[in-house]
Amino acid sequence: MKTIAIDIDGTLTGNDLECAIYSAKLGRPILPHDLIDYNVAKALSITEDEERAIWDKKTIDLFYDNADPDIAAIKKVNQISEEYDAVIILSKRFSYGYDATLRWLKRNKVYFNKLVLTNEQDKTPFLDLYKVNTIVEDNDYYIDYLSGKANLYTYLVERPYNKNKTTMANEIIKLT
Repeated sequence: MKTIAIDIDGTLTGNDLECAIYSAKLGRPILPHDLIDYNVAKALSITEDEERAIWDKKTIDLFYDNADPDIAAIKKVNQISEEYDAVIILSKRFSYGYDATLRWLKRNKVYFNKLVLTNEQDKTPFLDLYKVNTIVEDNDYYIDYLSGKANLYTYLVERPYNKNKTTMANEIIKLT
């Protein structure tokens, strides 16, 4: 059985709402091209604690339900997913956002069979649990970490923060 796992944030979403949230909370304009590293705290020169403080439950709820869809990414990932028996949306989102995430996926016509939210925990055990053969991610660090995992094909969705980096992904999904 062929199983694919697909990330949501940064993979199927754009960064406009995320940037608006950072702008409002930090009191300075943040644009998508400012996100030059997957590690947003590093890219914005703030501490990890400052970044965590930005994402209170109210902000997370707003984001989960209203993140801007990347239509090109969704179309490409849905096309790739047609080749698989099982399509799992695998995100580090919090489980209390399950309903909002489900609404977002359905509203944006993302094809999937199962939604798994890991509550900010490592996704790797879920890859084994669901016998995932392929993963689609925007996190170049995670893709490189997974590169040594036998029998796992990796797609990296190209974003400004991973575009000019060397990656060990099997394939890069270019959206422009």
